[in-house]
Amino acid sequence: MAINIEELKQITLRVLSEIQSCRGNEIELVEDYYWDIPSAARYNPYEEPKQLSLGQLSFDEEEVKRLLRTDDAVAYDLKRIAAIFYALSIDG
Repeated sequence: MAINIEELKQITLRVLSEIQSCRGNEIELVEDYYWDIPSAARYNPYEEPKQLSLGQLSFDEEEVKRLLRTDDAVAYDLKRIAAIFYALSIDG
């Protein structure tokens, strides 16, 4: 499967614009901590994950906000953004 980054960017902006129009510019998330599953286990449907760790949305947000001040984006930032997006998808 190939992902077109330009299309994904357009889709993401469209979804965020819709959320913003329905729920406002700032959304209070109720939960902060979440279960994080290592990538090797997340994409292996043949075995139940044995190793879980905790992630924290407030930490993820703080980490990605640095991108407003710097140009040091890395692929791992997508994991943090994905956790925030997931929380937005269920919290409301």
